[in-house]
Amino acid sequence: MKPSPKTTRPLQSGSNSHRLGPWPGEDPVEAARIIRGELGSPHLPFLAELPDRGVGSDALGRTAALLVEMAVDVQPYGWRLVDRPGKDFRRAASALSTDINVLADIAGAEDTPAPELKVQLLGPLALAAGLHLHNGERALIDYGARRDVADSLAAGVGGYLSRISSAVPGARLVVQVDEPDIAAVLAGTIPTSSGYRTLRAVGGQEVTESWQVVIEALRKAGAAEIVVSVPEIEARSTGSLPPAPTAWPYR
Repeated sequence: MKPSPKTTRPLQSGSNSHRLGPWPGEDPVEAARIIRGELGSPHLPFLAELPDRGVGSDALGRTAALLVEMAVDVQPYGWRLVDRPGKDFRRAASALSTDINVLADIAGAEDTPAPELKVQLLGPLALAAGLHLHNGERALIDYGARRDVADSLAAGVGGYLSRISSAVPGARLVVQVDEPDIAAVLAGTIPTSSGYRTLRAVGGQEVTESWQVVIEALRKAGAAEIVVSVPEIEARSTGSLPPAPTAWPYR
């Protein structure tokens, strides 16, 4: 059978598929059973995020746990890039591994496994906006740091999708890349750590290039479909959002 084409499309906040990851509670087994059982078809099953579990289970910590040759820890002002992994990084990685193992157990016990699975992660600009440098400033402030974060995330998504594929063999993987702050990134309204000023705007070409680095890595890792999720209202208000292409070249 001919495989379905691999596509990339923009997803606006009005879509029914938007932000399916966060889930209430702290029990990944219960979450997985509800998502794959009670919700049922035609809903697209997804790997839930359980931020109520604490440090490392939120979208930022979960995505930061995918970084390669970059580590993070938690400071009073938020997640910070550090030289070597600490307990916060290990906690985030452990929570994600638990979720994947639970997914494998639940999916493996199904008589008729769902043909698709959606996973999501923060995009490179959201990640750079949420992570801080050693001096406490956001990584978004520095071009080199933004580039390193995008490259590190791209290097980590392959292993992530490989683990997901092993948990749900044969399932078509849909990956949602969330960029909730992209309008503010483009408009230069992200506040500095002090809050007294804002960070310089990031150009649309750099944003698109950062997305492409991660998208191409996801594609090579076997993603059947990639969705770039951006907030509709904010994007319309700035008029400067670079368009997410309807289809990236398949390689």
